[in-house]
Amino acid sequence: MPTNVHDLPLHDVDARMLRILCVLLTECNVSRAAKLLDISQPTASQSLKRWRDLVGDPLLVRSGSRMMRTDRGTEILNKVTLILGELHDIIRPQQEFDALHSRRKISIFAANALGPYFVPRLVELLQKEAPRMALDLHPMVSESRLLEDLNTGNVDVALGNWPTPPANMHYARLFQSPIVCLVRPEHPLAQRTGITLQEYLQQNHLSPTPSSSISISPISARLAEIGVRRHIAISITEFSLVPHILSRSDLMFTTAAAFANDMAQQHGFHLLQAPPELGSMTFYMLWQERMHKSAYGQWLRSIIKRIFAEIYMQQV
Repeated sequence: MPTNVHDLPLHDVDARMLRILCVLLTECNVSRAAKLLDISQPTASQSLKRWRDLVGDPLLVRSGSRMMRTDRGTEILNKVTLILGELHDIIRPQQEFDALHSRRKISIFAANALGPYFVPRLVELLQKEAPRMALDLHPMVSESRLLEDLNTGNVDVALGNWPTPPANMHYARLFQSPIVCLVRPEHPLAQRTGITLQEYLQQNHLSPTPSSSISISPISARLAEIGVRRHIAISITEFSLVPHILSRSDLMFTTAAAFANDMAQQHGFHLLQAPPELGSMTFYMLWQERMHKSAYGQWLRSIIKRIFAEIYMQQV
């Protein structure tokens, strides 16, 4: 048997030919088949002759006043019926994703800054709308590894605050936030309302992104664009550790106002307006082409957008 689809002797067989053959073998009557197909009887007869030549079998033979299928004809009818059914499933309109009954695993990468704000809301929503689905959250990885995971299907969607969304990916902007700096009340700058770029560069900084990963840090990447670099004294991969470290040091932490306001209220930190040169921070959702039109992908993105709309509305 041929193992390569390009080696199959299909002889320009198309869906129309398959449908005509299916009706001919079902009806066992050329005139009736032609009427059902809304084609002429000579066309139906010619199609039957062509199929006989292709498969090397008469398919329909006369038995008294009627025609009946040969054994090969019955075998082919069963297979053609399955093929046409598969074709129908391929080209029919996509049905909505049934989250309530699905047991599919959701696989998400979320920048660690989003964890305390996004993940609890996501879990709460999934418990109500998709109680049988499992959630797999991926830790921080390099940009190249993340793109590989998206391309291979190891990750369904990625959420982060890249300076620029990676190329060759679909993306949607989730929300944009001003950038602010957080310090403890005992910090030398705690009585200030803002900070200049020169003063900012003189500080020791706490960062959730390693200094070696400038390309995925919205702060470090922006500073690199204007030709300067801050001193990252401590880099951590767990955002929840930030308040504990900040409260015991004179480090400065830079983040989106959407998160900083909540952190300042909970832990008594002081907020400083970041240097205007830093601009604002934009959060994106990325997904690969394979997820773009899938019912599951559309459902998952709608869930994520709902959560971020809620987060954003609470911050304005």
